[in-house]
Amino acid sequence: MPPHSRLYHILKLVATRPWTTLLALLVAVAPLAMAGAALKPDNSLSVWFVDDDPALVRYRQFVREFANDEVVAIAYRAPGDALAADEAQLQRRTVDRLRRIDGVQLVTAPAILADSLGTGAQARAYLQKAGLVSEDGRTATLLVQMAARDDIDAVRGDILDRIRAEVAATLGVAGRPAHFAGIGVLYDALNRQTIKDSGFFLGIAFLVMGALLWVALRRWRAVAIALIPPVVVSSVTTGLFVLTGRPFTQVTSILPMLVLVIGLSDAIHLVAHYYAERRAAGALDRDARRELVARSAAWVARPNLFTALTTAAGFLALASSRMPAIRDLGMFAAVGMLILWVMTLLVGTAALAIWDVPPPPERPQGDRLDRVLAALSTHVTRRRWAVLGSMAIITAILLAGAARVRADTYTIELLPPDHVARTDSRWIEQNAGNYTPLEFVVRAPGGVLNAQVIQGIAQWQRRADARPDVGRTFGVADFRAMPGGPYLSADGREARVTAFVPMTSTRGFAGTVRALEKEGDRVLPDGVILRASGYLPLYLRIVDYVVSGTIWGLAISTVIVFAMVGLLLRSLPLTLAAVPTNLFPVALVFGIMGWTGIPLDIATATIGAIVLGIAVDDTIHFLFRYRSERQAGLSREEAVGRTYRETGRAVVFASMVLAIGFAVLATSSSQSIAYFGIVASLSIVGAMLADLFLLPVLLLFGRKEAVS
Repeated sequence: MPPHSRLYHILKLVATRPWTTLLALLVAVAPLAMAGAALKPDNSLSVWFVDDDPALVRYRQFVREFANDEVVAIAYRAPGDALAADEAQLQRRTVDRLRRIDGVQLVTAPAILADSLGTGAQARAYLQKAGLVSEDGRTATLLVQMAARDDIDAVRGDILDRIRAEVAATLGVAGRPAHFAGIGVLYDALNRQTIKDSGFFLGIAFLVMGALLWVALRRWRAVAIALIPPVVVSSVTTGLFVLTGRPFTQVTSILPMLVLVIGLSDAIHLVAHYYAERRAAGALDRDARRELVARSAAWVARPNLFTALTTAAGFLALASSRMPAIRDLGMFAAVGMLILWVMTLLVGTAALAIWDVPPPPERPQGDRLDRVLAALSTHVTRRRWAVLGSMAIITAILLAGAARVRADTYTIELLPPDHVARTDSRWIEQNAGNYTPLEFVVRAPGGVLNAQVIQGIAQWQRRADARPDVGRTFGVADFRAMPGGPYLSADGREARVTAFVPMTSTRGFAGTVRALEKEGDRVLPDGVILRASGYLPLYLRIVDYVVSGTIWGLAISTVIVFAMVGLLLRSLPLTLAAVPTNLFPVALVFGIMGWTGIPLDIATATIGAIVLGIAVDDTIHFLFRYRSERQAGLSREEAVGRTYRETGRAVVFASMVLAIGFAVLATSSSQSIAYFGIVASLSIVGAMLADLFLLPVLLLFGRKEAVS
């Protein structure tokens, strides 16, 4: 950037008054960073759906008509018969204590129904049908129906803690270990895991990034200069979540780590350029060194600004998603990238002005990397058709894999395999049977209590009970009591029927729903309709959001990112060279997912747009340098060679820092987050290879230049 530019003069002022700059930044960001301490996770329904979504509207209508379908299943194994006198007394004491909890609407236990039904064979068959007693008669299940209230998402955790405490005071004291499952239990587990994962990954990423920066920069002061801005901005973005009242979800929990990892790229380019300028300048006094710092920062400011804008554009494209959680991730990450550009520029300039950070002595390792890059620049340019052919074959294979990608979401797998919510879920399914309620509503214009309608419902239930993906059903055809709430609407035209199914993914639930709705069409009288309702159809809606969000997000990201590249370079040939170079890592994302069977879910759906926004960063630095060399009068081949030598090292180090940073997520106990880390890491490596192999070849195409 020319020394007469306005930004250069601003940075020169920062370099001459570094302590004042740092103090002003501290005053500005401290309130935001401190606000982050009040962060509370929220993985409730409202964070995944917009308020006017038809599926959410139908779900709320179901809750109003048939009461809340959020039920906590509490199961335990009795030493003998679960309906024995001592077990019945224990269950009654537990029910009495649970009913006194604010937020609990209804509690049902085997002993409560046995008081009116008795304990004979017919009564036991009914209790098994209701899911309250296992087939062997030893496992008892208590059903706790949560009250339908507007603040349920805010108080659910407290209610569940009280439920666990009361159960521990009765069943636990009696030596009956209890197991808990249900939608609310899963939400609560996700909320607690979100905070735990966020802190863990941020800490691990900090340590890994520090080690990688030492390898790249080889000065501890330079490492500190690179780490401070992204760490501060991570805290600032967390504070913005709190101040704006946005929910912090399992998806957005990776945002602080993303800011930390992505933010290091700008710092690496800043320090690398400063090292190069410092080596060329030789010995300097303080004033001359500070002027050099301002000049170096001003030179990288423009390409860094556009890399920040393109990365922000990749994130901002996620704002097209109908999922509020993914939309929040995109918007706050985009804001974070722009704040990070300012913070890196100001903190980097001020810190380099305060600390004398001489470039490290050249090492043989560094010479080897330079020799490798120099050799690559020669071999790639000489074998351009071989490079293009190889990249075309690889891309075709990746696109074939991309065609195999399938959308699916398995919420419980966002938790670690050994998490108590998952182990309890498996225990209950194995010992008490399926507990996950798949609700259906039967609509009959003339009323559902008509004998013909009841017979049709009973026939549908028998067919459903015979299916391997249904444990049992319960509805008006079995009606003697209300273990889960009302089963008949106020006007008598609608009836609720519940199929208890295994916990599975959205694809599994969708297959069961389609099959059971078709059975309803076959056996119910004309004019009577059976359709899925309650929570699970709402859960299935997530798949539609994931697919549409991925397509629109990637399309919007592609248009915005390459428009910005064109604006920066103001050259159609250079912009066209950037397009295939940066679409290759996107193809790599979906190709890996397709060939390895990784599903497109609420976590992996964001990778494509994010990778595009990140991958283009090094391309911009490469093209920015290449254009400068061409403007200096070098030929294409000479400009590519010089760019390899001057920018290649920073491209390699920045890419490896990003790749290893994302690889940290691969250690996540959450399968979806681990997949995100693996695929993103491999895609960043692919983006680096595209920059070093494909981009130079594309730059060399054009009219043959005259020999000077």
